[in-house]
Order: sequence, then structure tokens, then C-alpha cells
Amino acid sequence: MKSEIIMFVNEDDAVTYKWEKNRHQLVENNIELIDINKVSDLKKDGVIFSGNSRPGLNSLYIKHPFANQEYVELERSPGVIQREKLNNFSMICRLLGAKKVKTNYTATKFVDSEMAAKFGISIPKGKFDLENKKKREEANREEYILNDTYGEGQPPKIEQVHDFVRKKGLDIDKDIQALINKRDPQYGLDNRLKNHHVKLEVSNEVNNLFEIAANIGAVKNLVSISGNYQQKISSQEKIVLEIEVEF
Repeated sequence: MKSEIIMFVNEDDAVTYKWEKNRHQLVENNIELIDINKVSDLKKDGVIFSGNSRPGLNSLYIKHPFANQEYVELERSPGVIQREKLNNFSMICRLLGAKKVKTNYTATKFVDSEMAAKFGISIPKGKFDLENKKKREEANREEYILNDTYGEGQPPKIEQVHDFVRKKGLDIDKDIQALINKRDPQYGLDNRLKNHHVKLEVSNEVNNLFEIAANIGAVKNLVSISGNYQQKISSQEKIVLEIEVEF
């Protein structure tokens, strides 16, 4: 499947959608409305749905940025995607001969006024008061810490790590490729990387998909979009990763 966002609707709405005048807005943004009865057929074709055992009526799924045939339920998507990436990163470091891997993922949610307007969600007065803003961010912060300790440092298994990276769809990640090169013997056997510490913001991977999903408001007269989904789509997430590796 090529769609970035899919929403499961009943059979009648799926048929009506084909003639919806605003359908082009969804097509242009790779959003598709699919008959809920097609779930079994999609699974047989190899499509994976993460978050729930089976998609429900009017449920929204976004395409996993690192897996071509996997879709993640919208409400759980940021945590699922970033935690999986951290675990994959730890495995990459293990194959590169790491002794210890420490990772810290922090996500802070905030409302995007422009996207909220698409769903008619009003932002209360005082929303941008600094004290209230700080309290709200603390209440909407999610943190995930992963610490792995392996055996004594081993020589890097370059062929295995490249194979793992390709299978996980991370071969386009320049930071991961740079890390592999720094441990690759062909680039300096006598002076390989011993410690790696990086702190970066990776919000775009998720927020870009939320921005696309907001366009589903173009057919909100046709489908029922739950309040939880509207709030989720209307929010943005500042995601910060901090990673320390000892080889």
C-alpha cells in the first residue's frame, strides 16, 4: 500500500467517498478511506496493523516511516515508532561491538492552532500564558528510557549491521550510517570510535504525518472523526532523543 494515512469506514461510506467532491484533497495527500470489511484481505496481503489487534470502524492509521507494509494506530503512533527506533538502534550498536547503550526519549505535546481550526477546535483564552503553558507541557510529557549492557566490546560485524539496517528501513538515516562508518575497520582499524553521545530533535518524522492526517477534515461531513483523533491530529510533538554509547 502507498497511502500515508488510512481510515476504516463502513461499506456505504467507502462507496460514497469515491464520488466525494473533496476527494482530490485526500488523494493528493495520500489519504485513503477503506471499507472496514477489507481488513482481512489486507492482512492476507502482508499489511501489518500495530496498536490494536484489529482496526475498528472510523479508526485512523498512519504509515510506519521505517516499514513499508506496516501501519500504526494514530493515537499510539509516536511512542510506538520512536521506541521501536531506539530498540533497533541498540541492536545496531550491539552488532557494532558496543558495551553499553543508554537512550532517553522525551515527547512534549502542544496544540497547533492552525490544525485545530480545521476541526473547529477552539483554543481557550490564556492558552499561551507562560505559566499555564509550562504546567500543560509537564502534564503532556512522555518519557522512555532504555539502558542496555552487553558483554565486553567485540569487533564490529559490518555485514550483519548493514543487513539489519536495510531490513528495518533505516538505511536512509544519515546519523546511523555515519555511526557505522566510524566503527568500520576499513576507515581506520587503529582508531575506531569508542564513545558516542548525541542529543537531537526528531519531531518531524511524526509531525509531518499528523499534518497530512489533518487534511482528512476535508471530508468530515462524510465520516465521523472522534474527539480523541481530532485532538491528536491537532497537536504537535517535540521529540528529543539523547543517546550515549560506549564501545
